[in-house]
Amino acid sequence: MAATGVQYYYGPVPSRRLGRSLGINNIPAKVCSYTGDIEKDLLSITAVHPMRKEAVEALLARAGAPWEVVERLVAQGDLHETNYDGYRFYLRRFNFFQDRDHL
Repeated sequence: MAATGVQYYYGPVPSRRLGRSLGINNIPAKVCSYTGDIEKDLLSITAVHPMRKEAVEALLARAGAPWEVVERLVAQGDLHETNYDGYRFYLRRFNFFQDRDHL
């Protein structure tokens, strides 16, 4: 944690353009909005970019939510956990071809 109280999270994460990227998230936690629904917030954030386990833990702590929220989302198939380069990441799982009739 920096002297300002801001935490920074670093990758590396997969990148289509670069192959691998540091995946730096240097946005202070207070800048990110919180809706009061930790499941919705977690799924919204991980739909945009993967979150390291430490970042997920920090978000849960700020919301006062238990780790069981993540376990439930993984069990339901809404959240995917993966390991990359020695780190655990969480990202939103999309089922693009689930409703093929609507394409």
